[in-house]
Formats: sequence, structure tokens, C-alpha cells
Amino acid sequence: MYVIDKIKEVPKIVWIVILVASIVLGIAIWRDLSSSRYEPVVINQKTEYYENKKGELYKASLAAILEVKDLKKQYDDLYDEYQKLKKDKPLVITHTVTETKLDSVLLPTTLSADKRTMSWEWHKDISENNFIHLEGQTKIDSLMESATTLMKTLRVGSDLYVDFISNPDYPSTLQVVARSNNPYVSILDTRGTVVDPLSHPAFKSILKKNEKKWVIGVQAGYGVSYDVSRKTVGTGPYIGIGITKRIIAF
Repeated sequence: MYVIDKIKEVPKIVWIVILVASIVLGIAIWRDLSSSRYEPVVINQKTEYYENKKGELYKASLAAILEVKDLKKQYDDLYDEYQKLKKDKPLVITHTVTETKLDSVLLPTTLSADKRTMSWEWHKDISENNFIHLEGQTKIDSLMESATTLMKTLRVGSDLYVDFISNPDYPSTLQVVARSNNPYVSILDTRGTVVDPLSHPAFKSILKKNEKKWVIGVQAGYGVSYDVSRKTVGTGPYIGIGITKRIIAF
């Protein structure tokens, strides 16, 4: 009965404040649970170009920061790749399409003793790790009316850079850019996404390490106070500036 009597002594305004605070807190929690933690972005699928300060061209496209549920809605192929690596918690998923193209090549040819088989080989080094190599044979039939060409080897070496850079037009997104140092290799398309970095173990560890434990700020609520002159303890709503020790964040 003592507790009930004490509750009845609490002014109605206090209950109103508690009720309003509870409603606001409930709405905030509901919105946090039902909405994405990252700003929704309509992905422009068009691949464009980006030029760095050396004049090198990249294929570029918009790369959003997405939760897994939003990744599934926007990128089927990237979501499938994420699922394959899910247990390892991938942070960045990309999909880059390349094309190797030769317009025309003069092939040094070696004739066999019967002059019916021609062996050819062509190799070009562009730079370290960037090259192209062709090797094969052409056989001519006994009547010299037709020939069959067999490519035995096609090897292409290429440095492929896929980078994520800031996007000044859309601060809540990034750009994924890709280029090759091999002039025979072209980037046809590149797409990518960053998957929920705030939930990634590495980022959570960094954030926790740099998290401030003590916070100074404006406070409002209902609490206990002590009247020094009367030497009494009372309760009631308050507002002011105070120091807070962070214990649990949600």
C-alpha cells in the first residue's frame, strides 16, 4: 500500500511527461527497426567515366552503402555473391566486366617441311604484368583449297584496379571506378556496393575503440534531487547541462 500511496502522490504533469516521453521513445525505436540505417538511394545503372589527376580514365558507377535487405532489392547478382561469402562477412562486393580486343595483328609464321602446316606465335609486353600472347597453327588441305586454323594459346595479363572513391554529388554514396593498364583490355561495366559497414566486426571494433566514454550535453528527464538547505531528497522533472557516462548505447 505504501508504494501505491506514493504513486498517487506523483503529480499528473509528471505522468503526462512520462507518457509523452514513452510515446516518443517508442516511435523512435519503431522507426529505427523498420527503416534502413543508410539513406535510400535510387541507383543509376548507367556506367560513366572518371578521370584521375594523371588523365587516366576509369569506368565509374554509383555505389550505395546498403543493408543486406536493400542489397537484395537493388542488385540480384551482387546479393548472390554476398550469400556465397556470407559466413566470412564480406564488406565490399563488386562486379566488373572486361573485354579483350585485337583489331589486327601481323603473325610471324613458320612453314613445315611439307609446306602444308603453318605455325604462328605472337607476344607483346606492355608493362610488368600486362601482356598478350597468341599461339597456334594453320593447316592447308592437300588440294590447297581450304585451311583450318587452331588457336592453341591465348594468354592475357592485365593489372585491374577496382577502387571506391567519394561522390561529391551524393554524399551518402560512393563511386566504384575500374581501369586496366593493358590497352587491349577494356572495362565494359563495373558495379559495386558497401554492405552495412556499421555492422561489420572490423568497423565495430574501430568505433568501440574510439568511442568517447564521457559526454557533456543538455539533459532532460525525471530524476532524484537533494535539497541542501532542507536536507531532503525529492523527485521531479528537470532540465539542465550535465556530464554523462556512456554505459550502453542503442
